Amino acid sequence: MQNKHFFAVSVMIIVTIVASIFVYPIVHSISNGIIIKSSGQIISSNITAESGSAEDIQAAVDYISENWGAGNVFIPAGTFNFVETGETWQTVVVPCGINIIGAETQKDSNGQVIEWRTVLNMPFEAPQNSVWFKFEIDETVQENTFRFSEIKLVGYRFYNINSRNMYTGILVNSKYSNYPTAGLKDFRVDHCNFQDMGGSGISISFNDEYNRRKISGLIDHNRFVNSYGDPGFMNFEQRTLGYAIGLRRWASDVWEETSQVWGQYTDYTVVIEDNYFSRWRHATCTNDGIHQIVRYNTFEYSYGCGTVDGHGSYREVGGKRWYAVGTRCMEVYENRFLSYDPTWNTPWVVNIRGGSALVYNNYLDGSYPYLLDLNNDWGNYDELSYCAISDTYIWNNQLNGASIIHYNANSVLNRDYFLNAPTGYTPYTYPHPLTVN
Repeated sequence: MQNKHFFAVSVMIIVTIVASIFVYPIVHSISNGIIIKSSGQIISSNITAESGSAEDIQAAVDYISENWGAGNVFIPAGTFNFVETGETWQTVVVPCGINIIGAETQKDSNGQVIEWRTVLNMPFEAPQNSVWFKFEIDETVQENTFRFSEIKLVGYRFYNINSRNMYTGILVNSKYSNYPTAGLKDFRVDHCNFQDMGGSGISISFNDEYNRRKISGLIDHNRFVNSYGDPGFMNFEQRTLGYAIGLRRWASDVWEETSQVWGQYTDYTVVIEDNYFSRWRHATCTNDGIHQIVRYNTFEYSYGCGTVDGHGSYREVGGKRWYAVGTRCMEVYENRFLSYDPTWNTPWVVNIRGGSALVYNNYLDGSYPYLLDLNNDWGNYDELSYCAISDTYIWNNQLNGASIIHYNANSVLNRDYFLNAPTGYTPYTYPHPLTVN
């Protein structure tokens, strides 16, 4: 027994020595899943980048991708320039399956971050539409996933209010279009701060002409904040603000029955919960068959015009015939809408532009004149008439003087929309299971 104990201790000592000698230089810490190869090298799918620079993060991502295919890249605590002034802007390209995680944050009793320890700065005016992190799905995998967590991104507009360029914090799309059914399943973006992105905090868009790509996941406990900006309501081309969260699968034809969507977590459901939003053209915006569940969020200093927006169907883009459906369903409940900015005279909270919507138990603080618009983007496209507003229910919202409807294109009360709760509806479990798994 003593000999066995001595042998085990000796192996542990040897392993430690080998690890200190042979591990790839960018690795500062490794944990879990240790493997001893014939070369004597110890590897792990968890590594910490040298710093929070785009170059160092990319090096760590590439090493995991080349050696293990999937794993975790940790960014250490500290405030880092993502790209140095005078250098060319660099987007970190991340294959799905690799998670990007900052140093553990301090949180309050509600799980909201008090202070971020990993802060990535944009110290100069990067080119228009620059992207910080781009996640690419593996076209041969039907259900890709990733996590992005505990990181604060600070755009240049935070330092210079005259900055007009719009940036994207996280972009997700496909590298190729050979396998148009590959998509996302159970992705998560949590406990992050997207400060002065202007363009978009999170944008998921697959630019294929016709597909059934899956997009499902969770966006929770984040802050999406702009200090300044023009939403472009008067002149779209002059806008300096986009969508905090933009979700589309592009040219989808998926259109399930509401019984398969309401209160469900489907292949096309994205849950947006426990976030804070301030100053966006739209805080959330969806299209192409997406089902968005927007709940327990706070929206402040909004410009109206659909702080929560669901695009409707459309038929032509750039002269091409698409026959694309719009947002399948919006469930908007238990949110707080505070401090409407009347500058733009767009005084409503929710845009319903097609499909089904359940809008209930929301709180308006008295600054908003209206709760919603019924816009019906489908227009006269007979092929897409089934995408028009229907099965829409509005009930039990605390309006504090606001009217329910600002504008109604052609929806009919008690046929297309109702001012009561539907029968048999049960909300999806809260909090989302991904927050506790």
